[in-house]
Amino acid sequence: MITDIPTLFIFVKDLQRSLAFYRDVIGLPVARAGEEDAHFEVGGFHFIIHQDLSPEEFHEWRVNPEPQERGWGVYLTFQTDDVDAEYARLKEKQLDFICEPRTMSWGTRMFLLRDPDGYILEISRSHENKTLESDVFG
Repeated sequence: MITDIPTLFIFVKDLQRSLAFYRDVIGLPVARAGEEDAHFEVGGFHFIIHQDLSPEEFHEWRVNPEPQERGWGVYLTFQTDDVDAEYARLKEKQLDFICEPRTMSWGTRMFLLRDPDGYILEISRSHENKTLESDVFG
């Protein structure tokens, strides 16, 4: 069962332009800004913008880098208490899975799939320290 939607993660063409827009125009508080991404936190919700990946990184994650594809650049995170049970439940439904459950180097247990429009969904359970989910790409 999905228990939370804590993070919205999007790719942007120009990180500095997008950072300035969300920080200075919209007024979102910056939790962290780096060379490749910026994190905003509002009311316990995390919104992350990330510079476009290299073609090799897109290939590694099996994500189509073509922006005209619906859902391109959107990465939604849904949390669950039991990643493997959720994977087993969803696997029966013949969905478009990107990867099977795995534990990432930073401790998050997760798997990826696409919704019918091509949006990427992460189903995950964070490790005990509750770090930001965005560290998938940097």
